[in-house]
Amino acid sequence: MLSADLERACEHTAAGLKLYDREKHGKLGFKFGHDPGVAHGLYRALILWLLGRGDEALEASANALALAEELKHPLSIAFALCYSAVVENMMGEYAQARRHATAGRELAAEHQLALWLAMNTIAVGWADCGLREPSGNDIMADGIAALIRTGAKASLTLFDSAQAWGLLRMDRHDEALRVVTRGTASVDQTGEMFYKAELARLKGEALLSASSMQTDHSERCFREALAVARQQKARAFEFRAAVSLARLLAKTGRGPDALAMLEPIYGQFRQGFNASDLAEANELIEKLQTA
Repeated sequence: MLSADLERACEHTAAGLKLYDREKHGKLGFKFGHDPGVAHGLYRALILWLLGRGDEALEASANALALAEELKHPLSIAFALCYSAVVENMMGEYAQARRHATAGRELAAEHQLALWLAMNTIAVGWADCGLREPSGNDIMADGIAALIRTGAKASLTLFDSAQAWGLLRMDRHDEALRVVTRGTASVDQTGEMFYKAELARLKGEALLSASSMQTDHSERCFREALAVARQQKARAFEFRAAVSLARLLAKTGRGPDALAMLEPIYGQFRQGFNASDLAEANELIEKLQTA
């Protein structure tokens, strides 16, 4: 998943879930740290969202959380609450994400699970940014700092992207650009590729937010994001990059080009239409059609 071989990762998680037998494997979490059935379900949820299958992603994370709760294994529950919140944040379900992440943070604190305390804290701050709570960015920054202190390195590009997005929502574009630069450096250093497209898109948004003179540079960032997402078959990021690019094209007098590029991508989606990204795109398409 982290290397962005998404379709293969999706196949592997499906195979893992098929092999999982609760009666045989339901106590492995108490021996090895987390339950394999829960882990496969949660990684599958994140992959499904990246592939543009939002409804299936929510179902997968809900099933994994239900399994973790049935097993009564605290670490697996904290893990599941965090990843459920991550998927919900990605889909714009911020209030539900906050409920899950808050519960995960409380559980992790109770059982002294430093990694999951940090990650659920990040998810709380992410949700607060989505709800336009001013404290969200500080909470997310505290969570990322705590995560780094645990020695964890995986998925930092995901959380850098979330932090940059949150900063942009509060018009803190210079800070957002610094976070994007840090995340991009992490991609180069670690080879963690699955958030490369979103980091490129956010760089374009940060540049455009900082200066109206950055349209050419921002357009290059959006086109890079689109190309990377298509190569990885990360349809969720392809969609986001297309919306950003279409908005810029319309702003610079290229409305027909924007519509011709965005409509086919929007038409590929068959699920997840409650997601904020899709609602925003639909509104943009309607404006372009009537312009």
